[in-house]
Amino acid sequence: MIILGIGSPFPHDPAAAIVADGKIRAAADEERFIREKHAKDKLAVNAVKFCLEKTGVKAKDVDVVAYPWSFGAYLSSLPRYVARCWRTRPSRAFKAVSKTFSSNKNAVDILNRTLAACGIPSGVKKYFIEHHMAHASS
Repeated sequence: MIILGIGSPFPHDPAAAIVADGKIRAAADEERFIREKHAKDKLAVNAVKFCLEKTGVKAKDVDVVAYPWSFGAYLSSLPRYVARCWRTRPSRAFKAVSKTFSSNKNAVDILNRTLAACGIPSGVKKYFIEHHMAHASS
């Protein structure tokens, strides 16, 4: 099984990795290719292409894409975040609630644009992993 991991759904530090048969075969940060620290507001296109080339995997051969964004996890943690911020930073609490659905749309849009730019078929199976679990698993 060939798994392509793409990060990040946030506007900084995009990266990619390929795991084949349970072993990491390639990994790269986008900032290394474009020479821009943190690669703010960039897609991980060069990183994905590097990983594909390094491993000899064709875009059509990717079985699964893993992405560190889980809307369900975001929704379940939102009430705790709002409660924690409400008294001291109410503007942050309000922003988190008001941008909930646009945040999800933006994160998924980043993934879809990255896949399209790299030639990964849109029908590839996608797994949305809770962000902190993705950090812990690495």
